Amino acid sequence: MIMIIQTTPAGQSRLAIMMYEHTALSHQFARGFGNERFEASQPNDLMFSVVLHHDAGWAEFDRDPVTDPATGLPYNLVETPVEYITETSRLSPDFNQRQHPFCGLMSSMHSWGLYNG
Repeated sequence: MIMIIQTTPAGQSRLAIMMYEHTALSHQFARGFGNERFEASQPNDLMFSVVLHHDAGWAEFDRDPVTDPATGLPYNLVETPVEYITETSRLSPDFNQRQHPFCGLMSSMHSWGLYNG
């Protein structure tokens, strides 16, 4: 499950951040809110769920990722061809919608935000 492939000068090793690492770290960040500096997310249980599963639509694709012919590595998220990223971006809100309508809405907003900056 590849999410981010580090860019480096030619011939140097690259760091690959796996999708499950990204979502697990995001989940830890979400649980860290709710102190004197940051208000807690509300409703907590639903927000924690959607943060943990916000990229659930990538699970099937990541079992057999398409590789970039220029690098021989899986595509970086922002370089994933449109025919793949539109499918994964649709499946993530679908997964979250099945958990709760609020989760589906938040996941849809995440996907929309990626496309629209």
